Amino acid sequence: ALADESAGLTPQVKVRSTTVDLYNSLGDKFSLADVQKYIPNYFAANTRIRRWKKEGAIEQLKGKGRSAVYKKLKKVL
Repeated sequence: ALADESAGLTPQVKVRSTTVDLYNSLGDKFSLADVQKYIPNYFAANTRIRRWKKEGAIEQLKGKGRSAVYKKLKKVL
């Protein structure tokens, strides 16, 4: 039963570590284009940014949509 549980967690753990790696690899200021280097899909990259904003990890400095610039509020996720 324990092996089943760990197998069920693996995809979530993988996504979490990918997100942390992505966040940590970005500069203090970044744009959607920077995120799209790691997540090419526009909608997936945009969703990631929206989640970070909701979690309070980043704030939007200026612009909208593709031209928006964001700033990290946390050094590490």
